[in-house]
Amino acid sequence: MMDCGSTVTDDTAFFRFGPIARPVVFVNCASLAAMIAARLNGWSVTPWPRTGARSEPVITVTRRENDYALASDTIKGEETYEGEANIVCAFIAELVMAFGAADPDTLFLHAGGAVIADRLVIYPASGKTGKSTLTAQLAARGARVFTDDVVPVNLETGKAMALGIEPHLRKPLPDALPAAERRWIEDHVSIANKRMAYLGLPRKGAGSLAPLGEARKIGAFVLLERREGVAPLLEPCARVDLMKLIIRQHFGAARPAPEILPRFKALIESAPCWRITYSGGDEAARLIEELVARP
Repeated sequence: MMDCGSTVTDDTAFFRFGPIARPVVFVNCASLAAMIAARLNGWSVTPWPRTGARSEPVITVTRRENDYALASDTIKGEETYEGEANIVCAFIAELVMAFGAADPDTLFLHAGGAVIADRLVIYPASGKTGKSTLTAQLAARGARVFTDDVVPVNLETGKAMALGIEPHLRKPLPDALPAAERRWIEDHVSIANKRMAYLGLPRKGAGSLAPLGEARKIGAFVLLERREGVAPLLEPCARVDLMKLIIRQHFGAARPAPEILPRFKALIESAPCWRITYSGGDEAARLIEELVARP
């Protein structure tokens, strides 16, 4: 169990987050570590040992009078945030980047992922196409959530891995959400403010959050395209279209391009590729369920 007080010295607390080999530091805000840990599943969050050498922190959060300052390897200088929900969200984004930098054999795809009928469906999309909302809807319908935004894929095995991070939704929720799914989502909100909300999914059973490191073979890729006023459509997707999108949006895997590109090609060819065009409501969730139900 986490013991925040055990590493607080002069209002500075050092923690280890999961497999990340460098410390995370909280200044004047050690209680944030517990709040962040509650958004994670399968991450060990433990006090950094008092004795021995410490490397430079990978992430530092400093509480000031009216805001929080965030510094990391990927931020030039620092960024400031008001309120606990905002700094938790920003911290988790930096935690994912630090996790990605620590593993040269893993690609990180900008996509959501959920296990439906024992089949892992990965749904890449450009921004604001509804990945997180779709993930929440699938959870409400009983799917096991892998991730709502970033999917790690091991280059050697070709398997996708769960990130163990609660889905993070923009607010307000879309008006077109079915009433039952809206109620389920609202009942599972863990922390929120006027602009965002995390979903406190169960750790076991229907609608659960898979833990960090759970690995599965990809059962299907589904490219999402949301357009107002269109009829919902599920159709085969050209692999080249999917490959262009994930190459443009991926990060991690510090290997030369000539080595990475064949791995991308093999990954895309490892599972069926589909495209869903939809406008909202439960259309995308319903079509994904229809897809996995096919023989």
